[in-house]
Amino acid sequence: MVAPRLLNTFHKDPFLGLDMFFDDFKSMERGNTASAERERFLNYGKPFEANSWGKRCLQTMGVANIQAFLS
Repeated sequence: MVAPRLLNTFHKDPFLGLDMFFDDFKSMERGNTASAERERFLNYGKPFEANSWGKRCLQTMGVANIQAFLS
């Protein structure tokens, strides 16, 4: 399974994806990182592609997807 490409509107900052970084940082401060990740998977599907500091980042919840990414 290939991660679907997201619309450009996923990130407020399409070049570095800093909005996702700051959202993750706020989640860590509040202590709800797991629920924030779960919400992201519910909103964007499993797997999904994101931009992290200008790098392509594939996120998934499925073991088979992880194996496919690594092969």
